[in-house]
Amino acid sequence: MKVIQNSSCAILALAMFCTAGVNAQDAKKTSPLSDFKLDGIGDFHFHGYARAGTSATSQGGQSGCYGSATAGHYTGRIGDECDTYVEFALDKSHQEDNQRSWTINTRFSFLTAEGAQFNDYQSYTEPGSPTSDADVALREINVSGKGYLSILPSASIWGGKKFYKRRYIDLMDFYYLNDSGYGFGIDEVHTQFGDLSAAWITSSQQSYTGESSANGEPVVQVNKADVRFENIKLSKQLSTSIAAIYGRGARTNYQAQSGEPNATGEIFTWETLYTPKGGKHYFVAQLSTHGFGEAAMSNTSGEADNTYASWQGDLGHSERFIAYGEQKYDRVTVPYSFLYSKGVTISSQTVSDANPFIFSAVLSPSYKESPYTETRIEVGVEKYQQSSDAVRHGLSKAMLEQTFRPSKDYDISLSPFIGSFWGKDATENYIASPKGDSGNIRFGIELSAWW
Repeated sequence: MKVIQNSSCAILALAMFCTAGVNAQDAKKTSPLSDFKLDGIGDFHFHGYARAGTSATSQGGQSGCYGSATAGHYTGRIGDECDTYVEFALDKSHQEDNQRSWTINTRFSFLTAEGAQFNDYQSYTEPGSPTSDADVALREINVSGKGYLSILPSASIWGGKKFYKRRYIDLMDFYYLNDSGYGFGIDEVHTQFGDLSAAWITSSQQSYTGESSANGEPVVQVNKADVRFENIKLSKQLSTSIAAIYGRGARTNYQAQSGEPNATGEIFTWETLYTPKGGKHYFVAQLSTHGFGEAAMSNTSGEADNTYASWQGDLGHSERFIAYGEQKYDRVTVPYSFLYSKGVTISSQTVSDANPFIFSAVLSPSYKESPYTETRIEVGVEKYQQSSDAVRHGLSKAMLEQTFRPSKDYDISLSPFIGSFWGKDATENYIASPKGDSGNIRFGIELSAWW
């Protein structure tokens, strides 16, 4: 994180201490606290995101959850978040002249494991203790510069560790495209048809042979070329974007001699945005192949899904279709998401199902009684089949939530909720209750904040 000179250290330390319970999303929603200046050292932008809460059930015990930030919430997020997550980010900008500027971006996060909400203390420094189920991570550290390419005046260059052009469904906490990691790129090359971007990003996969990479670890570096053509205007209310990612494992000589797989992989994403009055509606089609065969079946697709397709249960390719967005009618807002994905395993032998699939539908209409209160009903349905399991799974949910927020200038909310899960997965969830979790009433409160 940027080190600030003596006269300003106390100010920055106090600001970070006061915000160290918040979680930042890719879309940076601002508040009156998000921008401030420190004399002599330029502009800082402090932003973040947080969620935390607690719940109980009518049959006692902790409220176990069916989704997570890693897997996504296929029946919607309300009543199904059992962790505490915080991100806080600090960016430093410097305007060199009228054309050129630099920005340094940093982001850290704190995450507890499900069920690890131990009163007022969670730690990752006490191995073996139940309160050590927590994690602190560096999420971003990168530098970007704009105006330095004379032939491309609109473009910016960047390098480092970056959340790279993530595509996200907030209703499900689901990233259907997330090629984040270490790399460099050129962004936002404006043309008369749309915006071009290109990046080279790396990730590391555990090696199958056990042979070490150049740094002595048993991993294989995967190099990915990421090309985007975005904001292609088809009409006043209709635009489209295309993304293509190509990855290939970079074996060492020892790994190649040991038979380490070197599969390539591709992810293609086509997204269309329709913006009628009061609405935003996205339509997405994705195809992933070979080493990226799992990518169109999972959350955070593109980040770490480029596993080598070598085991019989792995997917040789997969497809996904998504429709999501929201429509506003005066005081009523109707967010929704529909998702269907399917895959084909590289072999039909010794697998329970060679054609796994996932279906999800979430509807979350709300009514805004005042600038400070909002009532929401969220219903969701999920059905899926795994290649490793012959059983077809199913889950349904209905939740009622009342949201309180301070004012329209702050994106902060407290949301009590009550509702229930049912279906095959809930009926057989004997960990949550000896009688199963189907129809078990859960209630609690959740906070969320963006700044």
